[in-house]
Amino acid sequence: MLRAGGPQRRRDRHAKARLKISALGTVERNTVKVEAAVKKIQEVKPDAVVMISAYSSCAEFIRQMKKAGSAATFYNVSFVGSKALADALGKEGAASPSRRWCRSRGAPPCRW
Repeated sequence: MLRAGGPQRRRDRHAKARLKISALGTVERNTVKVEAAVKKIQEVKPDAVVMISAYSSCAEFIRQMKKAGSAATFYNVSFVGSKALADALGKEGAASPSRRWCRSRGAPPCRW
């Protein structure tokens, strides 16, 4: 799981729900310094990674994980929408069955 800040509160919620986090990586807010998170998370060879961060750091994380040989599916909780992440990923973000990432929207767009 890649997340900017708040790891203890997350661990408490997961323990209460009886979920186990295999690895937890963090990234400093407003940066794309994901190397430490990639190393820590790639060590457990995950099938899936849940990311909660800005699209730029998520895109860099996906790129570096793929470069490290990861076959994980990447799940992103987005507050900006999927287009920004797809644009940041470039050709890796093209819609295809093999893209291996998906996102959920944390806040739907307001339609007046």
